[in-house]
Amino acid sequence: MRTSCSRRLPQAARRVFVAPRHAVARLTSLAHVLRSALTLQVKLRDVFKGKKGILIAVPGAFTPGCSKSHLPSYVADYDKLKAKGCQVVVCTATNDPYVMYAWGKDQGAEGKVLMLSDKDAELAKALGVTKEGGAILRSARYSAVVEDNKFKSFNLADAGGGMECTLAASAADQL
Repeated sequence: MRTSCSRRLPQAARRVFVAPRHAVARLTSLAHVLRSALTLQVKLRDVFKGKKGILIAVPGAFTPGCSKSHLPSYVADYDKLKAKGCQVVVCTATNDPYVMYAWGKDQGAEGKVLMLSDKDAELAKALGVTKEGGAILRSARYSAVVEDNKFKSFNLADAGGGMECTLAASAADQL
């Protein structure tokens, strides 16, 4: 299995971020479902303001790698991440908000991982990490450590490669 991974912020993302160390403050709003019927718009700059956290993206909810390895690693290691100073973990995918809500419930992510919908791939586009995924534009798989709205690390899984560098253990080492 390949473990190849890029640890550099994609070129398109460097153009988006103007503040030192690549600020996330200009990123778009994402949808979050509270309970099963209430949808809220959430700004990443509000989520990460004054906090240290991890931002992850997966190609799709309920897909094999995302459901068996990627998201479960963050749910299982939540206490370890918290002990290392992580205050928030955010998971995004280009699925609609209700799919993200259902997937979070299915994975036991409630209270551990904030599940946000990037349904129009605005975040993925801003970061320059989009990829074709059937009928919809998908995000590439990545993880990033964010501190007070600035990227401290960014790990982009190579196309067709392994996801090890984007799992919770790798992010924990970068906190």
